Amino acid sequence: MKKFLIIVFHIIFISACSSAQKGNENQKYLESKDALGFIGITQFSQANFNAIQQDFTFLIPDPSEFEYFNTYFQLGILHASRDLKNTTEIIFLSELNANNLKTDSFIVGPFKPNLVEQFDSKGKNENLILMGLAQKNLFLSSNSISQINALKNYLMQTKNKKIMVAGKDALNKIKKLNLDLEYIFLKSNTNSNQVKEILGVSDSTNRIKQIDQASFSELKSIPRSRDDIEHVVLFPQEVDEIYEIASNIRFNYGLGYEISTLTYGLADSLDTNEIALHNILVFGLADKNNFGYDLRKARSYALGYDAMLLAYAKSNNFLGEVRGYNAIYNLTSTAINSKSYIN
Repeated sequence: MKKFLIIVFHIIFISACSSAQKGNENQKYLESKDALGFIGITQFSQANFNAIQQDFTFLIPDPSEFEYFNTYFQLGILHASRDLKNTTEIIFLSELNANNLKTDSFIVGPFKPNLVEQFDSKGKNENLILMGLAQKNLFLSSNSISQINALKNYLMQTKNKKIMVAGKDALNKIKKLNLDLEYIFLKSNTNSNQVKEILGVSDSTNRIKQIDQASFSELKSIPRSRDDIEHVVLFPQEVDEIYEIASNIRFNYGLGYEISTLTYGLADSLDTNEIALHNILVFGLADKNNFGYDLRKARSYALGYDAMLLAYAKSNNFLGEVRGYNAIYNLTSTAINSKSYIN
């Protein structure tokens, strides 16, 4: 009887192991890289696998209302499909005609919150990525969430306990960080005296002045800025804010501070000369811009390119890190977590 039970146990154990292996045999894992900046697109061809032959359907916003966005979003998808050497069909379908979906396609979309909710309410679909917040299905986060994620990750890595924040959007956006930090708000972007005051330069100047008056010889000294902060984060509404704030900080003895800026919501591209001059870290698009200095075109293109990468990865059971043009994605069986590049 004892021998019989031992044999039965081994049979059950071996069967369980076989089942576990069988359930994961189609999954492929992509290794993550430590680089926070852009180092290139994930090359699926290096993973040595046979691609699943499956059509891809991309639902796009109303073409008559979002023609500008749709054009470059679709271009990004087609370029990614070409780079992936994808031979299956790519279908573009207006959200208005969502009822005409091919049931055997891998679907990406929609964008409108009410349609996202309708798709999501039908339950989990392994052949679906939603472009909008969802509860049951995989969804792709917006640029704002990706950039906030990247900033949070960076601040945690650098172990900052106190940071200065500035920009017209600072009060509204700082809550999304949800970090246990002490925040110092720079309320005025252009008033030099207020910048000196909050940087502690005014106090330093006054001390130097008092010592100079009490001294018999001329005193030459450079005012010191406060040393209890190391990092300044900008939340701008317009591009010009970035240069105004950064220059005011730099020209008022804030040369030692690290300054970073988020770029979601900006309509114009950044001036690379200004960014280099003030040594600003940028959370946003990768350095590749297929459309010159038009940021809106580049965003639409990058989103389309990355959407195709993720659809391809998901349909072929890839898990792990996928690097696109717009962000770095961590693809699991239950979520797509994204963080923007630091440039």
